[in-house]
Amino acid sequence: MLNSALKKQLIKLKQKKYRKQFSEYIVEGVKGVFEAIHHAEVLVVVIDGVKRDLPEFAQIILICEQQEIHLEFAKSTEIDAIKSTETFPGVLAIVERPDTDIYNLEISKSVIALDRVNDPGNLGTIIRTADWFGIDTILIGEGSVDPFNEKTVRSTMGSIFKVQIAETQHLKQTLAKLKDDGYQIYGFDIKGTSLNEIKNYQKQVLLFGSESHGMHEDLKKLIDITYTIDKFGQAESLNLAISAGIALWELKK
Repeated sequence: MLNSALKKQLIKLKQKKYRKQFSEYIVEGVKGVFEAIHHAEVLVVVIDGVKRDLPEFAQIILICEQQEIHLEFAKSTEIDAIKSTETFPGVLAIVERPDTDIYNLEISKSVIALDRVNDPGNLGTIIRTADWFGIDTILIGEGSVDPFNEKTVRSTMGSIFKVQIAETQHLKQTLAKLKDDGYQIYGFDIKGTSLNEIKNYQKQVLLFGSESHGMHEDLKKLIDITYTIDKFGQAESLNLAISAGIALWELKK
């Protein structure tokens, strides 16, 4: 049975303001919790009590005991209050939220920057795709979805722990600083130079705009080159996460 303080904490962490206030977030699912244990600072693990003897849950319990991670078991009557998915996967963890100040991070030569990205699934897929292509820094501007909400974390499939997430409330100024530091700013739009011409320089920022509104006009002034993905059919636009994946493939191939 969960104590009331932990139950209240789990419910609060469903809200963005409390995730920021406590510097914590929730990860659900066996794979996510395993990844968190190996790559992040896990504060508490909660397991559905009726599943504690199943092999994968027994393994999590063993690891928690070995690493002295606080472990709690939830009753079936408590699950509805704490879960963030329709069907609770049997385990969740409270994870310490990392430092997301870009000026405190060691920035790599290639950075993805996102302007007002609102879809948590898109953001999660971009994080996962960046991890696949070896891009370890994603800069998220003001007006974007919280990268540590449950849907985003779940859709990263564990990559949230392997990619640096940098947040800024002043994306224009942050990009200008990166530009001063020698980064080329690449923009992506329906009109521009063919993506086939993209160059992998020593330092570059790949800047993507909002799914519905595109890129803010003030940001376009900072762009060195605008690229477009060649179109062969009749669709009006590409999904943002797919566009990012294609751009990374062209950059890295």
